[in-house]
Amino acid sequence: MSGYLEIVAVATGFVCVWLYVRQVVWSWPATILSAALFFLVFYEARLYANMGLQLMFIGVAVYGWNQWLRGGETGTGVVVHKVTRAHAILLGTVTAIASAVLFFVLRSATDASQPLWDSIATALSLTGQWMLARKILENWLVWIVADLIFIGTYVEAELYPTAALYAAFLVLAVMGYFSWRRTLAHGRPIASV
Repeated sequence: MSGYLEIVAVATGFVCVWLYVRQVVWSWPATILSAALFFLVFYEARLYANMGLQLMFIGVAVYGWNQWLRGGETGTGVVVHKVTRAHAILLGTVTAIASAVLFFVLRSATDASQPLWDSIATALSLTGQWMLARKILENWLVWIVADLIFIGTYVEAELYPTAALYAAFLVLAVMGYFSWRRTLAHGRPIASV
């Protein structure tokens, strides 16, 4: 049963990231479904930080859904923009601290199979997902680094369909970066509904 669950989780995960690249608001409910499925997959694989990350993804999906519909200065949704230097420093610091705290907890309190990489990828994912919800262009760069780590983590855990998904996510993150950069240059999203 877990093999089928992983395949369905992979399919929904691909759909939600593909929708993010195209800036389609329905990416957020797709994320909620995908995260719920991956929560179960990671529980079985003893990837606890990744499991907890799925709960955070659900919370950020609710936030992101609202931001893409009603956020921004005009209340009509956030627009693609670049991160400021101050925010980049803050986000980098928070990500490093979160990685260290997660590593300490996983290493000392669980039987996590890969506490270091699990912690770093999880912290990067939280940062990337928040940046995605705010439509910060550089979210895709954070995702590229996280995806590279996740691919190795999932291969090591023998979650091959999930590793393949993250390889596809890596390609989508590169596409997303260039697509959103074009949006920023032209001032309009590819698709908004």
